[in-house]
Amino acid sequence: YQSQYLSALAILDIGYNAPGTDLNQTYVEAYNNYSQATFRYPVLGYWYYFDEPDAHGLLDAHLDSLYSLMYSSDTPKVMVENFNTIDALQEWLAADRRAEFGNDFITNSTREQWKTITRAQGGLEAGLKWYKSYLRGINSADEDEIRSMSGVIEQPSLFIGAEKDSVGIPSEQLLSTLPFAPGMQIRTVSAGHFLHIEKADEVNEVLYNFIQSLQ
Repeated sequence: YQSQYLSALAILDIGYNAPGTDLNQTYVEAYNNYSQATFRYPVLGYWYYFDEPDAHGLLDAHLDSLYSLMYSSDTPKVMVENFNTIDALQEWLAADRRAEFGNDFITNSTREQWKTITRAQGGLEAGLKWYKSYLRGINSADEDEIRSMSGVIEQPSLFIGAEKDSVGIPSEQLLSTLPFAPGMQIRTVSAGHFLHIEKADEVNEVLYNFIQSLQ
């Protein structure tokens, strides 16, 4: 929202939300109802679990299980069934299940590195507060204050979508983004939610070409 500090903007996977977009409980429930009717699953179904006070405990206790799911090579199917679906993630973690994962950038070594970093930072509790703050309306007053801003992205912009992401469905992300960025370049890669890791070379090439076009 501080456009004066930007010369260009690249957005990966999750689209742009205009000023005043309040992702509170009402919004999330409405979007889950919409996505259930449209895509046959609640895209933000996992938010309810992340809002539980002790959700981080189960997540921290099963980091291997979580990593394999988040970086699964069987996405979006395994994510829809075991992440987006309400209450499915808790069941997946409690059973300490594993999904197939791996490529040149997602390996047992990167998993161990991620676990080390996550534990050194005190686990996943802090990261879940992002979801809690939205669902509990902590950000609502701030969103109200900036709702009158235009939110239009006037700088050169790029969106890279993840074709296999069950959360950031490209067509849905563009619905909220393009009205505020009519000149945006659009590219997609065949990857899940963490496209910058799963398809690092492809994403970096798209970003490089975008940056070169600015010169």
